[in-house]
Amino acid sequence: MNHSSRKRLVILLCLISASWLPADARTCRLIYPERTHTAPKTAYLFDGFKSRNVMLPNMNFSEVIDLPDGEITLAMTVDKITDSTRLSATSPQVKVPEAVKDLYILIRTDAENKELPLLMELIDVSDGQLKAGQTLWRNFTNDRIIAKLGDADLSLDSSASRVSEAPAPKPGHFNATFSYQLAGEGEPRPITEQSWWHDDKSKHLGLVLNSGGKLPKILYFRDFRTPAE
Repeated sequence: MNHSSRKRLVILLCLISASWLPADARTCRLIYPERTHTAPKTAYLFDGFKSRNVMLPNMNFSEVIDLPDGEITLAMTVDKITDSTRLSATSPQVKVPEAVKDLYILIRTDAENKELPLLMELIDVSDGQLKAGQTLWRNFTNDRIIAKLGDADLSLDSSASRVSEAPAPKPGHFNATFSYQLAGEGEPRPITEQSWWHDDKSKHLGLVLNSGGKLPKILYFRDFRTPAE
């Protein structure tokens, strides 16, 4: 084989190898912000192919979990399972459309489910839905939330979702001031003022929850991921 033929063969092998490389991984992280001391702290997450033991944290996101491509159904089980035929109809489940490439699973309590008292809600944070530096907000209260987040403003109706822009042009602390309008009406009432860290390389999730008291509860999570080496 002459030099020209060897060169063409090397190029062909490189092209074939490149076609075998996996596409950008689909990833998932879990969060259980309202977890009580009696609620499950771990469970098995079944993606239709693999069952793995996962943490259900309430103070931060879980580890990053790789998921298979395509349209899949995620299920949570008490015990490890090997195939979908062993999946109970009462297991908490959520469908993941093929187009969703990056997602959070927001876990909430379902006291009526005797098998595993959990609900799973998909939050699509693919790059087309949420960019680094932005925050996706969910309001689970009956009140309207009004916030000043550094340079960004936020108005969030009851049961609504909205993305807030980066609070600052570069990493650093920013002031986060929140107020609420009871049932969406009247003068805004203060909730809290805090100093938070802005990370322009991370996505963020903000939640407004009923606290059981007078004021809504504000939670803010940073999806930090170690850069690939």
